Amino acid sequence: MAKRRTKKISTENIKETEVTKNRIYRDISERIRLDESYVSLILGAVVVFGLSVVAFLFIRESGYQNLAPTLDKTNIPQITVTQKTYVLKEGESLWDVAVKFYGDGYKYVDIINANKLENPDYVPPGTRLIIPNAK
Repeated sequence: MAKRRTKKISTENIKETEVTKNRIYRDISERIRLDESYVSLILGAVVVFGLSVVAFLFIRESGYQNLAPTLDKTNIPQITVTQKTYVLKEGESLWDVAVKFYGDGYKYVDIINANKLENPDYVPPGTRLIIPNAK
């Protein structure tokens, strides 16, 4: 059998290795030297990020994401708009037509808007009018 040669590690070698490690660490720390303002900025960003994650998880778990009411589309009542047409007679005004169909003369504005009349003060007889929401 061959004898193994063991190298004795001297204390000088250990000290040199430690000194070399210390120099490397010192060089790295000098190259990465950060001022206190940068450290504060980084720590502040970490805190804000952490609080954002906590708030997001809280909102998600508590069910606040669905604040909008859901609409049941099966039970929507249908709105029907009834329109009638009427031919304006001699001597009638839009007020008279509104009283006839709505029972209220002030509703003549609805007739004006539905027919897009440019001059509602004079509507010639024989004009076909749309009467919206007529009963």
